[in-house]
Amino acid sequence: MVAEGSGSLSDAAEFAAVSGELGALTDPGRTWERVAELVFDVVPRATSCDALLRRAGTWESMVATDDLVVRCGALQRELREGPLWEPPQDPGAFLVSDTATEQRWPRWCRQLAELGVRSVLAIQLTSYRDEGDRVMGLISVYDRAADTFTPDDVDRALVFATHVGTALTTAKVVDRLETSIRTRHLIGVAQGILMQRHDLSEAAAYSAIRRYAAEHGIPVSQAVEVVIDGGSDPLLPEPAGDVGA
Repeated sequence: MVAEGSGSLSDAAEFAAVSGELGALTDPGRTWERVAELVFDVVPRATSCDALLRRAGTWESMVATDDLVVRCGALQRELREGPLWEPPQDPGAFLVSDTATEQRWPRWCRQLAELGVRSVLAIQLTSYRDEGDRVMGLISVYDRAADTFTPDDVDRALVFATHVGTALTTAKVVDRLETSIRTRHLIGVAQGILMQRHDLSEAAAYSAIRRYAAEHGIPVSQAVEVVIDGGSDPLLPEPAGDVGA
């Protein structure tokens, strides 16, 4: 929560507005872009920002404001050292006042200091986790001067990260729901094509689609696209040489 003395009414109103804006976004890509824009209002002393997300067991850069912080994030992945590799913590904040003297991650910080980055504030997206309770995201802000970020910056960034994690979870759920709805619609279209073409029942048409998908080792969603596009008919023999194409 915001530290006592910094949690003014204006702060509460700002974060309420941020929460509402991020919550209204349903596209994960646009959500990340907006996060990178808003973070400078939350931590105004920052001059650069990046965000990393865990996908399929690896960390990927979702947004970066400049090439310098792209390199900072890449170094964490290459060295396997830095806030990125820390387990979930409460609070999940890591403040580096001076990379030239920081001892927790000596190799990573030394290379950042050589790049001219002296201050780092990294925040775990602890409200955005997978089934194994692993942290799925990390937002970091940077500055070239030492001792840039304050405890108040840490508190505000933690509140911001909570809203970001919630928004990303919402966007992820909505994206999956929309994909599911589109798939169901396409299945219905493909069923209708086969029902009309072969005088089938709805269940028989769906069985034909599933059988085609299994025989060709493809998802049902891809099989229905083949039927709709006219590329193949699950109930007709395929021309020689086209099987599995």
